[in-house]
Amino acid sequence: MRSIISAVDITASSCIQDFFESYPDPDAAKKVLWELLVAATGSQHADIWNGETRAKMLFFYEQCGDFF
Repeated sequence: MRSIISAVDITASSCIQDFFESYPDPDAAKKVLWELLVAATGSQHADIWNGETRAKMLFFYEQCGDFF
């Protein structure tokens, strides 16, 4: 996997640039993030998550939203 990434020469800044070119409106990105969170927490797999796992998921959502 590392060789594939090296061959493509992906950098953190190019990934961030690509993301914001795809989602120039922060509210649109936050909406997609919210829909992903709702889908994840509503899935069968969410039933086996403990409180800590759910808290981490919400923390990730909040941090990404702040980043956008």
